[in-house]
Amino acid sequence: MSESNNTNTHYKYNIIVSDPQKIKKDDANDTFISYSISTRTDNPNYHKDLKHINNDDLFSIDNTIVTRKRYSDFLILNQFLKIDFPLINIPKLPPKNNYSIKKIYNSKTTSNTNYNGIENETGGKEQIVSKKNSNIELDDDFLLKRLYSLELYLNILVTHSSLQDYSLLITFMTNDDEWNVLKNTIQFTKENIHNSSSNTEDEISDYLMNVFKKPSKEFKEIKEIKLKLEKLVYNLNKILKDSMKLNKIQELIIKDFDNLQKFKYNIISQDKQSINNFDSNNTEKEFVEFQNNIKSTKILLSNFHKFDKYENLNNLHNMINYLKQLFDLIKLLDYKQLDLESLQDIINKLQVDKKKYENSNIEKFKKTEIKLQKMETELQDCNEQVVTIFQIILKESENIEMIKDLQLKKLFKELAIKKVEFYSGMSKVWGS
Repeated sequence: MSESNNTNTHYKYNIIVSDPQKIKKDDANDTFISYSISTRTDNPNYHKDLKHINNDDLFSIDNTIVTRKRYSDFLILNQFLKIDFPLINIPKLPPKNNYSIKKIYNSKTTSNTNYNGIENETGGKEQIVSKKNSNIELDDDFLLKRLYSLELYLNILVTHSSLQDYSLLITFMTNDDEWNVLKNTIQFTKENIHNSSSNTEDEISDYLMNVFKKPSKEFKEIKEIKLKLEKLVYNLNKILKDSMKLNKIQELIIKDFDNLQKFKYNIISQDKQSINNFDSNNTEKEFVEFQNNIKSTKILLSNFHKFDKYENLNNLHNMINYLKQLFDLIKLLDYKQLDLESLQDIINKLQVDKKKYENSNIEKFKKTEIKLQKMETELQDCNEQVVTIFQIILKESENIEMIKDLQLKKLFKELAIKKVEFYSGMSKVWGS
């Protein structure tokens, strides 16, 4: 993955999730998949033993931190984040689905050789190697999509100004032993992990009951944020829709190449005799070269298609979902404002009643006064909540803008690079 600069702290991050491995527990028949997490950063909080080195040296590839985690570790981290940061926009994890894998025993990496002998920049033969595939061959799309989703998840966390120095996140990213001790001291049951949602999420679900109600007054800043988000999500959805159509076309073209490779060049003897100066050997040679070019083209297109399907489309879809999550926080603010207005109406009515009973009914007057004091306290608490949520939304919108710029620019840059590589390869295959 490309580097990411945080505009608030100016720290750089390079996070790669790769190398899925199937692991069997010693004391059970259960197996699980673990993932390698490679972290490069100049944030000194991630380098406890290297704090005396300047930040530029910290980002050196020699100081890469490598840990290994399973999916349940990500779920536990997510649970911690939602408990400690109930109002912050935490990205969603990829779903826990079934997958199937098989070991590759004959080599550590799997590669497809370009049969036409495409030369790379160093003059050697170009090999098409799956970026994420080191010791496991995928039988379906699930595992590869998960790798990219987990990678995007961590990249969003470490570039978030309120989360990047969170101690549990740093432990998760830098030290397997400490993380295991930490998670074992916390009694997370399977039910807790499976239902990894905070109380805040439950509250938001309740607040959505008021989705058709709007507060009488809306914050100008919130209106602007909503308009920006709606426009951005709309445009990204259009890009995603067009990209999915293009991906389907790529699949059809690859199938056509499969059919074309099966095509045989045959000519019967009487046709050969009817063609003057027919050079059978030369024709067969040219046809073999043509077939090799078709194979190379299919490899180039297949690898571009895999990048588009597993990384580009997957990350684009995840980014849209992440941006949409801010709408829930805005709805929460709307609900709290409605609550505030309702409390104010009750207080206004109680004040009228208090004045009415002041000289006529002392008992009702005192009861009304006690109730009024209670409502005023609730009003103050609710008002504080509105202010807090409002401030968090402003900060979250800044973080989303920063993360959106980093991740989307990186995604479109990588897409452009892959397209250049594809057409460059096509030029080398067919140029001669």
